[in-house]
Amino acid sequence: MEPGKKEIPMNAKNPVNRIGASLLITLAIIGLTYLLLPNGRSVGAAPQPPQSLTSNNTLAASVPADQTRARTALGQLPLSFEMNRGQFDSEVQFASRGAGYKAFFTQSETVFVLRKPSAQSASQISANERSAIEQIDSLPREQRSVALKQLRREQAAQHAASRAVVRMSFVEGNTAAPVTGLDELPGKINYFRGNNQAKWVTDVPTYRRIMQAGVYPGIDLAFYGKGRDVEYDLIVAP
Repeated sequence: MEPGKKEIPMNAKNPVNRIGASLLITLAIIGLTYLLLPNGRSVGAAPQPPQSLTSNNTLAASVPADQTRARTALGQLPLSFEMNRGQFDSEVQFASRGAGYKAFFTQSETVFVLRKPSAQSASQISANERSAIEQIDSLPREQRSVALKQLRREQAAQHAASRAVVRMSFVEGNTAAPVTGLDELPGKINYFRGNNQAKWVTDVPTYRRIMQAGVYPGIDLAFYGKGRDVEYDLIVAP
């Protein structure tokens, strides 16, 4: 080595050596990261579907069970009569829901929609609906729409077959007798149907009993609840 000159290390003279060393360090860090991270977050791991998508089937399957629980809870409430404020056909004055039936009160008649006894329990029906939904979800995409429409048609037919309608009216009675609510209850009923708030029906009053005055001369008709059943009295003037 000549006097006055400093000796330069071999690795500093060759830039290729420095690049190779940096590349080895980078590869070592990547490999260590791959080993330490959980599988779901490992480098190169397949992306996981969003939680909202994976839970769609579970949510769809739970809807019938939730509806059954809601009906059960509603069936434990005292019988009441709700005023029609647009949630029913215009001829309906009041409506009521009891154990296995719905009642609609008009000026000319009372219509009872009765639920026929089913050989299957509510839990069995819900399980069958969940099974049908799961089978549809397993079909190819182009077949799901057709299968869903068929399922809805079958459910509608089963719903119609499980109902019976009974109409009650008074022979030669006053078909224009007004129906009024008596003993208003603190509870209100709301109908939030769709996204259009203009079509929502809110703060519907409920009553303990209803009266139809003058179904015959000097005779009034009163409906009231006894447990979850509806009863009526004919009130005769002196």
